[in-house]
Amino acid sequence: MPPGIVNGEFDRRLHLGATDEKLPPNIANRMQGLDDFQVVVERGPGLHTLSVPLVTMGANFGRRLVIVRGRDGCLALLSPVGLTPDLHRQVSALGEIRLLIVPTDFHDGGVAAARRQMEGAALLVSDGLMKLPGAMPLPTSLPGELAAELLSIPIGGQPSVNETVFLHSATGLLLVSDLIFNFDHRWRGWSRLLFRIAGAYGGPKVSRLFRSCIRDRAAFRESINAIPWSKVTGIVPSHGDCLFSATERVERMLKAI
Repeated sequence: MPPGIVNGEFDRRLHLGATDEKLPPNIANRMQGLDDFQVVVERGPGLHTLSVPLVTMGANFGRRLVIVRGRDGCLALLSPVGLTPDLHRQVSALGEIRLLIVPTDFHDGGVAAARRQMEGAALLVSDGLMKLPGAMPLPTSLPGELAAELLSIPIGGQPSVNETVFLHSATGLLLVSDLIFNFDHRWRGWSRLLFRIAGAYGGPKVSRLFRSCIRDRAAFRESINAIPWSKVTGIVPSHGDCLFSATERVERMLKAI
């Protein structure tokens, strides 16, 4: 669990798939600026997203789930959490949920609730989460039909995070967890202050926490260089807005770390 998350509040909101009525109005209004807030949105062939609240120290960082449909029609959920009945119906309407993928050690919150709700799905996790019940290691090449849909790029040099990012072949979208945050200027008050302190405010940023977790910069840079940037058409982060332009800026920022 990332530092600073208060278990009771985090678990209650996230595991229940909290609605905007459970959030302070200022936070709910900002979240509603996300086009996929509490609704499944198609991003391209075989790729959908859904954002739910994630409250940390009074600020809503949000959590975006990514739903990938393989050529066999089955689904994989990246960064899964428990969902409200309505959201679960929306996701299930896309296909059978076969895989739950946790691409970073920081996204263990919500996994237990997701497993209870999606009992038949296998659980693939990052290296630091093998303690989770039923967990299997996240392989470099994903199983079955998903291998053709997602190119996996493990991010080296950050052993307390162990993040893997994915390039979705049909859309060219780069799917990231905590590598990039993207909070724009509509956020105000306490949330904006906390995002500033975290180094995660004002467009795509690598947070101070993530930077502090990098222990081997050479290994980190090697991983960033392994991303086929020429094929990247946009970036879908777990926290903040999707980015469909200026990806070159993100590439330069990451390569400069």
